Amino acid sequence: MKKAYIYIALATLIISTMEVSGRVLSQTLNSTQINFWRFLIGSVILMPMTFIDLRKRGARLRRGDVLFLAAAGFVGIAVSMELFQTALATTKASVVAVIASCVPICVIPFARIFLKEKLTVGSMLAMALSTVGVLCILNPFNLDPQAIGIALAIGEVVTFALYNVMGKREADRCGGLAVSCLSMFSGAAILGVVILISYVVPAPAAGSLLAQFYRIPVLQGIDGGNILNFLYFSVVGTGLLYAFLFLAMEASTATIGSVVFLFKPALAPIFAWMLLGENVSGRVLAGIVLIVCAAYFVLRPSRAPAAAKAGGDVELAPIGRDWAETPAE
Repeated sequence: MKKAYIYIALATLIISTMEVSGRVLSQTLNSTQINFWRFLIGSVILMPMTFIDLRKRGARLRRGDVLFLAAAGFVGIAVSMELFQTALATTKASVVAVIASCVPICVIPFARIFLKEKLTVGSMLAMALSTVGVLCILNPFNLDPQAIGIALAIGEVVTFALYNVMGKREADRCGGLAVSCLSMFSGAAILGVVILISYVVPAPAAGSLLAQFYRIPVLQGIDGGNILNFLYFSVVGTGLLYAFLFLAMEASTATIGSVVFLFKPALAPIFAWMLLGENVSGRVLAGIVLIVCAAYFVLRPSRAPAAAKAGGDVELAPIGRDWAETPAE
């Protein structure tokens, strides 16, 4: 479990920078172009470590595993990350960051349905606290007028939560590195096909949201002015981030592994205050406190075994641990 906390800490530090880095790139590069290269580069970097890890485990990828990871890549990369990058191009990065922190809220019901992780008093309390905390920071009474970007960000949250749960199911057998590497590679392959198709479809109406999917550039726009940020986004913000995320879930549960998204809106204002001198309002501070409290209910050690021995109600165990959990097949 200690390993899970280390992976969560590393993933949290990286993910807190992603909206800023991605927002800068989206001003000069096409969203599909960014996602194609970031996940292709990230998967290639992880590939040697993945095969070494599979050999150590004695695990062999079956046809069903490959197909399942390809489906995960479609959901979590081709769909979710396209929604994420397009949202960054149409609304504020800070708004996208706060909405993205709702991933654990969506993971909890998905984990209950597909992984049989119990919906406990602790999980429901964490969901309530995190929801109120996010609303405090987001301030729904003064939302960004570009509602399309907000809708896209919400879609990204739902699909990425499903991707988390799909990845956890396979990580139990093949390991977090294999899930990260192969789902990213399959997602990049799907986006490569999308890029090819973009050169044969009819041109959409000018100003349409679909215009960005017409004649998608491959290398155009990548130059000395953005190459360092592009490499950071691809290597650190993609390859290492996804590896840490699924390694955390492998060492714990899907719910605990997704807690990094709860910390993101809490850390972002703090970094802005420390590095940019931006003021942190009382409303934002209240939201940070609520989110930290929600994370506590996710991460605190479970007392379920003791309760079971004493004849207590195991269902009241904190979120993230299912002592009668059915192993993933």
